[in-house]
Amino acid sequence: MKYWADGMSLGLREYQLEAVKMALDKTIDDYGPYELIHKHSYFSGKRSRQEIEMDGRLNMQFSTGWENGKLISDKVSFILNPYMFGMLGLRRCIIRQEDIHLFKQARTIEDLKEVRIGQGELWPDNQVYIHNKIPLVEVDRYDNLFPMLERGRFDCIALSVLEIDAALTLSHKTNETFVLAPDFYIYYPFNVYLAVSKSRSELTRRMTEGFSRMMSSGDMKKLFKQYFGETLKTHFQSPIHPIFLPNPSFTHIENQKRMENFEFEVLPYFYYLK
Repeated sequence: MKYWADGMSLGLREYQLEAVKMALDKTIDDYGPYELIHKHSYFSGKRSRQEIEMDGRLNMQFSTGWENGKLISDKVSFILNPYMFGMLGLRRCIIRQEDIHLFKQARTIEDLKEVRIGQGELWPDNQVYIHNKIPLVEVDRYDNLFPMLERGRFDCIALSVLEIDAALTLSHKTNETFVLAPDFYIYYPFNVYLAVSKSRSELTRRMTEGFSRMMSSGDMKKLFKQYFGETLKTHFQSPIHPIFLPNPSFTHIENQKRMENFEFEVLPYFYYLK
């Protein structure tokens, strides 16, 4: 089986690879031993999707959307689980230090419309910003986001709290003036799926069963805390008040339920990291 996660940031990539291995390990008695090939080749988002659909150089990858942020493919099986425990949609902003004033009083969607967000081209969550009429600048490659922020092409690189600390540290190699916007958070419901070539029906069953066992045993949460527990503590020193953005991939009722769940169940858990 050929797995690819290099489209994700390094921290997410390592966690997801370990999760895949654990799901496979938990099903050895039922499906037998396995050989997992972790592909490190560069694929564009479009190319990786094509390879999965063709069952070519890739068989599976994690994805937050397939076509324009939607799950549209009759050649792929999508396995949904709370792999990121709601945290992938919780965003903070890397900004230029001189722009802190732009974010100090920003607390509503209308306030957010006064700043420009920089995102990778065709990232699935771009549809969230477009839907909410937030100014968006799309960049062809992730590595180009930081030079463009430095030149003032946009005001903020919004990344998940799971990955933003590592991204900020790396950015300081070329520009030490980048900072996190203080006390500024964005949240939108955002699913993560394991996408598996539909022709690999046994692999789909195996991964579904493996992750189900990880969730029910608590091993998935333990693994998540192992990778992100210390990072999340730095972002939850005190209660936060995110700007909530509806995701157009969900209905109004689904958005409302997901946001209430995040505010009243997910956040309280991570405040204390029980």
